[in-house]
Amino acid sequence: MLALKPGGVPTISKLWSDCFSELTANTTLQAQVMEIDNAVYQVLENAREFDVIIAPNMFGDVLSDACSLLLASRGMSFSGNFNTDGLSVYQTGHGAAHDLAGRDQANPVGQILSTAMMLRESFGLDQQAHAIEAAVEHTLRQGWRTRDIAGPDSRVVGTRQLGELICSRLATLLTTASE
Repeated sequence: MLALKPGGVPTISKLWSDCFSELTANTTLQAQVMEIDNAVYQVLENAREFDVIIAPNMFGDVLSDACSLLLASRGMSFSGNFNTDGLSVYQTGHGAAHDLAGRDQANPVGQILSTAMMLRESFGLDQQAHAIEAAVEHTLRQGWRTRDIAGPDSRVVGTRQLGELICSRLATLLTTASE
């Protein structure tokens, strides 16, 4: 799916639309173009219907912020940006979170999972990526949470401690795997 705003940003929307049409013309992909307003609604309403979303940066930022609602927090989101030369950048979906700097309140899960994505996608290290994902899943299953994703029965900790708990579980998984 390509997200655009032809009436609001016509030049950018036309460029992206033309490129998208050219790239998908001779494929069997189910490709569709949506205006950003509708795209946000549709993704939130029917998230399982979408596999890949392509958008100019400004619309990608809008979509990623809105979609983090599906994860319960912007701190859980992560992404990868890829170019045609095989270079990529991996990041959290929430940006720098300057408002939380030095307060031990940011959720580190998105950054940790972006590292797993990098290991898998850029370096082909599937086992290591899976181990990181398993460590995150195990830690969350044990009820450990930062404040942004805490529920009534959660054990609330800060950024540093949640990161340490995940790292500890990862170390256990890697030690067990090497034995």
